[in-house]
Amino acid sequence: MDYILPITLLYLIILFLIAYIGDRYKEKGKSLVSNPYIYSLSLAVYCTAWTFYGSVGLFMHKGFEYIAVYIGPTFAAFTWWHSLRKIVLISKKHNTTSIADFISTRYGKSSLLAAIVSFFILIGLLPYIALQIKAISGTINLLYFYGKKGGISPPISQFYKDYSFYMAVILAVFGALFGARKLDVTEKHEGMVLAVAFEALIKLGAFLAVGIYVTYYVFSGYRDIINQGIIFSDIKKFYTIGTSPTPSFFQWLNIMLISGIAVMFLPRQFHVAVIENNDVNHIKKAMYIFPIYLFLISIFVPAIAIGGRLLGLSTEEADISVLLIPTMRGEDALGVLVFLGGFSAATGMVIVETVAISTMVLNHIISPLLFKIKIRRINLSFLLIHIKRAIILFVTVAGYVYFKLLGEKKILVDIGLMSFCAILQLAPATILGIYWEKINKFGAIAGISAGFIIWFYILFIPSLSNSFPAINSLVESGLFGVEALKPFELFYLKGFDPWSHSIFWSLTFNLIFLVSFSIIFESSKEEKELAQSFVYEDRAESERTITESRLIAHSPSLADYEQFLGRIIGNHQAEKIVSVFASSKLVKKDEPIGSPMAMQLREYMENALSAYFGSATAKNLIDNFLKVYGTKVVEIF
Repeated sequence: MDYILPITLLYLIILFLIAYIGDRYKEKGKSLVSNPYIYSLSLAVYCTAWTFYGSVGLFMHKGFEYIAVYIGPTFAAFTWWHSLRKIVLISKKHNTTSIADFISTRYGKSSLLAAIVSFFILIGLLPYIALQIKAISGTINLLYFYGKKGGISPPISQFYKDYSFYMAVILAVFGALFGARKLDVTEKHEGMVLAVAFEALIKLGAFLAVGIYVTYYVFSGYRDIINQGIIFSDIKKFYTIGTSPTPSFFQWLNIMLISGIAVMFLPRQFHVAVIENNDVNHIKKAMYIFPIYLFLISIFVPAIAIGGRLLGLSTEEADISVLLIPTMRGEDALGVLVFLGGFSAATGMVIVETVAISTMVLNHIISPLLFKIKIRRINLSFLLIHIKRAIILFVTVAGYVYFKLLGEKKILVDIGLMSFCAILQLAPATILGIYWEKINKFGAIAGISAGFIIWFYILFIPSLSNSFPAINSLVESGLFGVEALKPFELFYLKGFDPWSHSIFWSLTFNLIFLVSFSIIFESSKEEKELAQSFVYEDRAESERTITESRLIAHSPSLADYEQFLGRIIGNHQAEKIVSVFASSKLVKKDEPIGSPMAMQLREYMENALSAYFGSATAKNLIDNFLKVYGTKVVEIF
């Protein structure tokens, strides 16, 4: 299909227009996304190229294990009125900007913890971004070169000849235009959310279309496909759960666990479910609309997988069989629709994920370093927004590089599960943090770090063995030749698949370090207060606020704060923030601020800055400003 590239560009233009319309309506004071249906559809960004292509590939390799990837999120959705609702309320209360900011705010607004989480997420999600680029590359390659010579992807040294590289750059530009227009992350990106919701409809419609085509046009219904599949032993073996080569129930539980965690704590999921939430009551409808969406997009997976095998497709072609079936049968229109569905699944993920990651990297890694450098006569707000856009480009290109290093042998699901196992490391500190006030930042730092190190050793390093053959010796003999340190048989634990192995050891070390360090080390007074505000978010009377326990002596005036904020976020935004406080408290900008209003002003300014840089960085900025000004905070005992 010579016209597939123009169609791809036309589709991207349509996405740009949809996002532009969404943003224009927001600027006029209207909203196209403030309803539970758009909110629910935006949550379907969970369904990436892994879902669209990889589910069929997973069935052709491991049978009905694919169901676990949907059962986990479905069970998680049933808890959302208690879990997700609680997280949304806490996030709005503390003005958090990302999952890293949420975690660090809970643990005393620790800038170190925020930086650690941001860095680990950046590394942990490179495989997932690579998965999407791999899917886009493979499907464009199939359609453009089908029936022709060529289609060999050039090596990474010749990236300038690789259309998948340019596609990655285009996606980065889209994310920068509609997900990084302003530094204020808590301000809704309605254009981006509207585009993601539109893509959710496209990928669902496309998958249902190919499923109906295979089931009722190529074959005579689901029963016909199942009955024909029984004849062939290599297909029939997938019909029984718990026998080789299908996964054990232990593996099912592991897949359900990590997918249920991922649907809440993946940066893109946290962004659309928490940061972009307009009304907490939208969660009520999302609790059943989202599981229905998952059911619909998965119902035809066995039919397409078995039908593909009956039509002669091999397991090596499993990941692209959704697209290959209509293409090889000459159904060009359906082939284009299916391609756009898979393209939507991949692009939606890349755009939202890179925007979420760029927010964390900018707020918790770049900004703290930048603010330590005395830069004069530079508009920092202008510099920071362009750095954020550069980070989006960097993350997308890094995903492309990882995709090229990974090679062509890895199936999509294997790549996706790797990132799911990485995100699992955030779950203990987050879940226990909102229900148990005794967990502290020492435990969170130790637990998350231990879990990620185990994950990195067991899954990430071996994934690069295709490009770095020296890694094979580590996999086969263990680190320094120590047999107990073999990545897939760590501490002599054998008989598990790589994912279950990683989940067991990383989660074990994570929990042990989290709980033990929290018991050994004492929490600070401020961290205890924040812990109570997270655990008892709906019981204001149980919370002893910082305002009540501290006073400020020799406070800066509103004019001083305005001048300080102006250098960071721009004069217009600084004036707006200061004016709101001045009008609410009936004070003038140049008059002295006395206690206890001085502490209220400090907290107000910190909360305002947290919308731009996250709570941890905002706290450090205000603390440093007050230190330079000569302000003292007095504790009341």
